[in-house]
Amino acid sequence: PKLFVYGTADAYKLLETYVRRSTLRELLPPSELAATVASLREDKELWESYRPTYEKAVKRAEKEFREESRTFKEILGEDASERLLKGPLNQGARAKEVKSRMNITAVGDTNVQ
Repeated sequence: PKLFVYGTADAYKLLETYVRRSTLRELLPPSELAATVASLREDKELWESYRPTYEKAVKRAEKEFREESRTFKEILGEDASERLLKGPLNQGARAKEVKSRMNITAVGDTNVQ
């Protein structure tokens, strides 16, 4: 077998590819994952450092939503819309309300609460 010697950049790229293609369950046992998520949630300094990036993304998304003229159903597609409508949160009394909201424009109807 041929032996490859990787430089730091190559090793980093291989690791990055592996991590991106893996699920969280493949990377960490559930108990460690839960502890990691809890730790991240409590790290206020980390979240403050991400605030400018987050605010920029939210403003961009809001601008795109406001410019959107299609209905939610048109955006999501027939299959996704049906799955949402049949989901556990949309059973019973709420089903009619949810179905009517699926036919409004994404942001255009500001009277919808």
